[in-house]
Amino acid sequence: MLTSKGSNYRIDTADYSIAPAYLEIPINIVFNAGWEKVRISVLGGAYFAYGVGGYRIDPNGNFRFLSYGSGELRDLRPLDFGLNYGVGINIKGLLLSVRYSRDLTNLSTSHTEGSQTKNRVLGISVSAIFTGR
Repeated sequence: MLTSKGSNYRIDTADYSIAPAYLEIPINIVFNAGWEKVRISVLGGAYFAYGVGGYRIDPNGNFRFLSYGSGELRDLRPLDFGLNYGVGINIKGLLLSVRYSRDLTNLSTSHTEGSQTKNRVLGISVSAIFTGR
């Protein structure tokens, strides 16, 4: 999946905005229950993601693309790993789902003690399921 995660945050009195984009692979266990035309799903598992883009806006409104790496001059570390869980309802092949993901890695490139950057995401998706029947 290609996912975009974003946040507004404040450092001292300055407001920032960041929206990193990731190529993400979720690995979930899904339990389904219900009837032929309506099914409820509950899922849980892990995800692995790699930063591939995104942007940052500073307090002056300056826009710039994010840079990924491990040095202090980079915005975020590229590798992301976390847990996710969610629920969904499938009505005649239309899947509506809500998922919550929590990052287990520190994406911060800062060497300042206690500095952490983590993703926590509430996602909503709509999917069409084609069974070939």
